Amino acid sequence: MEHAIYKIVSNIEGRNILVINQYFDVENSPEIQEDKFDIVYLNIGNMSNNEVGLLLEKTSPIFSTKCWMKPRFVQTSNKAQLGLLKILADGIANTPFDDLVTQRSEDIFAQMERLQIKQVANVSTYVAFFIRLCKYSISRGQYSYTSTIIPGLTEGHSALYAAMLFNNEVVSRKEFLEFNQKLLDLGYAEPQDFVERVHLCPQCKSSHLIYAECCPKCESSNINEEPMLHHFRCANISPESTYIYDDKLRCPKCHQYLHHIGVDYDRPTDVHTCNECGHNFIHTKMKVRCANCGSSHRPASLQPMDVLRYKYTAEGIHAIVSNEALIKIGKDLWFGYSNFDSYLQQLRLFSHTSALNETLYTIRLHLLMPDSMSEADRVHLLRRMHEVFYDYNFSFKGNYYFLSSKNLTDEFKETQQSIEWSIENKLSSVRAECPFIQVKEQTLLVRESNENIEKYIRRLCEPLYTTN
Repeated sequence: MEHAIYKIVSNIEGRNILVINQYFDVENSPEIQEDKFDIVYLNIGNMSNNEVGLLLEKTSPIFSTKCWMKPRFVQTSNKAQLGLLKILADGIANTPFDDLVTQRSEDIFAQMERLQIKQVANVSTYVAFFIRLCKYSISRGQYSYTSTIIPGLTEGHSALYAAMLFNNEVVSRKEFLEFNQKLLDLGYAEPQDFVERVHLCPQCKSSHLIYAECCPKCESSNINEEPMLHHFRCANISPESTYIYDDKLRCPKCHQYLHHIGVDYDRPTDVHTCNECGHNFIHTKMKVRCANCGSSHRPASLQPMDVLRYKYTAEGIHAIVSNEALIKIGKDLWFGYSNFDSYLQQLRLFSHTSALNETLYTIRLHLLMPDSMSEADRVHLLRRMHEVFYDYNFSFKGNYYFLSSKNLTDEFKETQQSIEWSIENKLSSVRAECPFIQVKEQTLLVRESNENIEKYIRRLCEPLYTTN
């Protein structure tokens, strides 16, 4: 099969290679069937950076149905085009018939066959997201990973997570840490060695911090630094700018001209001047701003964290490739964002796995949004909702947002008021950053004792079946 945009060729091992010469949407092209090719080769040398990013997304061995786990190679003279996404390329080769392509692909196929790696259902829960990344790293013979994102350290799912941010997955650091802890608790992973110590924002736990010198009086960073001059003869000490007179140095106190450093004067130290409040000071103050949540902190208040390298255990590898880990971890880490179909599946899963003394409840929010609302505002709202309601199983359909959780049945009536109060507070936080939304309706729906889950779902979705 050959086309100007793509062609399918065979190598000496009899593997079919999909060679892509120009950008096109592989995933949504019916003429390209999953069983028609085994390997992906991207000829990206003549593509724009935007086209490269889109093509790498559409041929993702993690998220694409047609390209799932398939070896992927690129041809380019500009490795910078790949950026972090080079992690998700199995190699750079001049042609699809290079020995590198053939040998590396056979190694991957052998690993897949030996481990019998099963596909993860196409759902967007964060547990499934990380399980996909784990499967991919194991299929590539990467059995170790780090507890945070370290530039240049490509082992395991943390670095892969960094590379996959372009997928617009809504995944928080808290969820990553929860997932990692479950791997450890279940014996699926174990510590291997120490990497380094980093410091985190005490508010959101992000390690993306910006350090800046500032004025100790008003904390503005709009400051200038200049030397102090000490005139030996009259003992005057003041900033160098006060000595400037007709492009020469003249003491502002005794008006004597200065000629030779070390003879007439010296520079004992530097002084800072704040351009905002006019304060003069020798030692600056340090402030830290979190690039993730925007909060400011003193360096002493930052939270230290040891970055460790972990490795999958034999039991963990088996559990991950067989989807046993997905079931066990997904049952415990029930919370997080899901697309709506996956969210409903999570409710059904809960109905089968919940304890008899647990009650399922859902807060349904009907939000009013302006017709002129931009896509950037919608994304910002989604991310903010996810950050604020991280402890709920969260999804949306149209302008309806669903927040589900569970509580002990005996305690639910006593805690119901505090639950509703907490929701109100969290919504206030969201509206403070997203003033373009209004809450038209807020409804608490509790699953009745022995209520069929499908009946409960119909109650949840009732407004979706009517025209607003």
